[in-house]
Amino acid sequence: MDESFDGVAFVGYHAMDNTIDGVMCHTFSSATYQWMKMNGQEVGEMAVDGAVAGERGVPVIFVSSDDKGTAEAEQFFPGLEIVTTKQAMGWNCAVSKHPKRAINEIYEAIQKAVPKRKEIEPFTFKSPLEMEVRYKRLESAQSASRGFNGAERIDPYTVRRTLQSIQDYY
Repeated sequence: MDESFDGVAFVGYHAMDNTIDGVMCHTFSSATYQWMKMNGQEVGEMAVDGAVAGERGVPVIFVSSDDKGTAEAEQFFPGLEIVTTKQAMGWNCAVSKHPKRAINEIYEAIQKAVPKRKEIEPFTFKSPLEMEVRYKRLESAQSASRGFNGAERIDPYTVRRTLQSIQDYY
């Protein structure tokens, strides 16, 4: 992705870790992370991926997810179009729309999002970024703190490091 892209659509994303009753809520790995923060704000995959696009000048114009995920998307990406495909009731419990209905709603919402793509600001984090990751296992935090220059453990489960760009996370 580069500045030649007009917008990005996130279809089927899950809400971030620590989302109460979010369906399969996680941030990149439900087995590894408890949470992730950028500059003190808890974030999930949508914010991180949106910031990667934003550093390239590309706005997030559409997100589909459960009701918890679309609420998260609206927090990070004002002005985008959303489709709530299900009402979340827990990790593995939701009341879902019929797939054909969800597909039609996604199609219609993207048709509305594309014409207003120039009005939506790309999302970015202020750099340099302070990233904190709280791991589920001690040995994961230990490994992460040893794998990067400048990484420090701030408690047995949490590692902090400074990134010059969100792309440094990858």
